[in-house]
Amino acid sequence: MHNMSETKNNPSDIDVAIRARQHAHIKAASARVREGGDKILFWNSAILSCLSAGEEELANRHIEGVADICSTLQRDCTDFMLNLLLRAYILFPDKITPDNRDRIRKAATGNRFYGGHRASYPMFYNSENHHMCWAVAEFLTAQCFPDDVFSFDGRTAREHYERSRFLIATWIDRRARWGYSEWNSSCYMGVNLESLLNLVDCSADSDIRNLACQAVTKLLADLAADSLEGGIWGAQARTYESNVFKTSGQSAAGALSLLLGAGDSETPSASGGTMEYYATTSYRPPRWLCDLARDAETPLVNEERHRGEEDLFYSCRSAFWLPPYELTNPEAMMAFAPDSFHDTPVRTERTAGTIVSAVLGKTSDKLGAQALYWMGSLRGLLSIFTTQPFAKGVELAEDRYWAGTSSVPICYLRDGVLAAVYKGGVKSAEFTHAHFPTSDMSEWTHRNGWFFGRLDDAYVGLRPPAGAELASEGKWAGRDIIAPGRDAVWIVVFGSKSRHDTYPNFMFHCLQQLRIQVAADKSSVDYEVSGHKIHVSRDKVMEDGVVFSSADWPQMSNRLVRHEYGSAQTYIMGSEQPELALDFSQASRISGEWAQRQDLATL
Repeated sequence: MHNMSETKNNPSDIDVAIRARQHAHIKAASARVREGGDKILFWNSAILSCLSAGEEELANRHIEGVADICSTLQRDCTDFMLNLLLRAYILFPDKITPDNRDRIRKAATGNRFYGGHRASYPMFYNSENHHMCWAVAEFLTAQCFPDDVFSFDGRTAREHYERSRFLIATWIDRRARWGYSEWNSSCYMGVNLESLLNLVDCSADSDIRNLACQAVTKLLADLAADSLEGGIWGAQARTYESNVFKTSGQSAAGALSLLLGAGDSETPSASGGTMEYYATTSYRPPRWLCDLARDAETPLVNEERHRGEEDLFYSCRSAFWLPPYELTNPEAMMAFAPDSFHDTPVRTERTAGTIVSAVLGKTSDKLGAQALYWMGSLRGLLSIFTTQPFAKGVELAEDRYWAGTSSVPICYLRDGVLAAVYKGGVKSAEFTHAHFPTSDMSEWTHRNGWFFGRLDDAYVGLRPPAGAELASEGKWAGRDIIAPGRDAVWIVVFGSKSRHDTYPNFMFHCLQQLRIQVAADKSSVDYEVSGHKIHVSRDKVMEDGVVFSSADWPQMSNRLVRHEYGSAQTYIMGSEQPELALDFSQASRISGEWAQRQDLATL
């Protein structure tokens, strides 16, 4: 099996480079706190850097504030804070004052974990990232304080340890085999990395530690294949406005920079909670993973298939001390509520200077309020995408203008050409729009209904619905193309010097060679790309008369990595005999053994 890390006695060039980047982050982040640039916030970003840099007085002052929040307010994201405190407690035992060590113990053993949920309680347990974050906090609390009784429920540390070990193994097994409900999220994958790295660096259980190390590699592989220059520009299930414009706003992207050396890896961000985990971890990536993130010159097509889990499987696991058999056993889950699962096929195409990614065909709209169903970038610097905002007065309208969508578009992507067909609903604004930052481009033009842009030798062309205009005033002037009407068809083309030679040639290709025909009611579009006839409508997608289906898609497949859907193994490609890189089989054995001991099937 592929070696996951390098030994400390014989560091590789990868290890040496990561240590240098980690040191640079720790130095910058601790200096920022010392100079008063970071306040004590519940997501405090520099406690670990301060401890690493010998700024113990500063760190302990912040630890006191965070521990008190966990103990008294017990608000949403308490699980994030607990994981930070436990990491500090384990990695820096001699640098935390006795009073603060006791504060951490009381905060951790006194908190509500799974089974302590109340509707009126302000902490949030449900969603894929919280499932894991709470389980890891519970696991490490029980490990750190094995003789304690958890004061909230009166259960022993041993009981919490065994239960959380089951929850962790189940989560890792499910994510390895079927991908993520919160697929490719540039913010929430960062939370998952925090949880997993806490296990890599802090777990005394070698089986859990090894599974977590492999899960970090698998998750980073998913993100690396949807990245360009260290930024995550893939279609993603959950995102916010701070995540869609710049790499610096993407917490998960910090791992690509600091651990994989992608993008601006020499000057890692001086702040950001997840960066603290990346800067203090012993995890080291295999070389193939670094190549996947950094090699933007070699064209890459990545196909992923994620299984979304909805309804009870996504939002009510926290209500039980012993999770019902129907919520944990794979066969029982499918028999109990087969309609609560859906496939999300994502295709990403990356070339030198461009990346574009889309969910293909029809999929669930359960995460639409926070999802981007397609996204692209020029040189990893300028993001290009379309959305349909919510109508004024709708609850989500204020903070979902760019991130998320009120209606789920039907998309198709092939050879740099993307079609997105929107049908707005009663909660939708009376327009769709595109992010098109003209002021940051080398040049741009509006010609024959198309908007074209160039950044160095990377090109993009947008064909919006009739009547679309570029905003000339207001907050988004020069970067917001607004098309009137709730129903819309957008065609977007990404190109480059290597594919189309000159920028004028690229514009000619878009204007003359795609043969685009949009239905009068904007319900469908037909066009040609690379000799193939494409049809995209609200009901189906067809290529050369064949209806698109992802039923036989793998969980992940590109020129370097392949992971079959439902399998526990990941393989490295590129040779006649693929190499087994990751094996998650132990996860299902751990969860199965515990379930059998608890006799969950009879509950």
